[in-house]
Amino acid sequence: MIIWQQLRRSAAPWVVLPAALFVYLYMQSAVSTVPSHYGIESGESTIYALATIAPAVAACAAWDSGRMRSVRHMLTTSSRSRWSLLLFIGAPIAVLEAVLLLFAVGLARINTGVFPSGAGWTALAHVIIVPAEWAVIGWYVGG
Repeated sequence: MIIWQQLRRSAAPWVVLPAALFVYLYMQSAVSTVPSHYGIESGESTIYALATIAPAVAACAAWDSGRMRSVRHMLTTSSRSRWSLLLFIGAPIAVLEAVLLLFAVGLARINTGVFPSGAGWTALAHVIIVPAEWAVIGWYVGG
């Protein structure tokens, strides 16, 4: 219930549709005419979504950090641990990244005919790790 309140107050619901549109446009710009049914290509085609997912996640992290600036002093006196507060505050950003990642994997499946496999998982790992790093950068810029 609390996570739903955080999600409602976050910038993530406002960013998810424009970011999904840009993910769609980026990934459709690199489509070959015939699906290759090659798992590595499917994983590598998700890299195109990185150009949209990373800035969207960083912008939401900066927004949420700026929103939390006024109550940051109250977070130091909380009975919760620092890590549980970080999880509580970062949940909307993680949900945004997960939604956009699943959308990118679905588009890669449509474009290539298969889900990522083999060495394509390395490219998919980059699409998870790099936006998470940009979320940290956005959090500190917004704060």
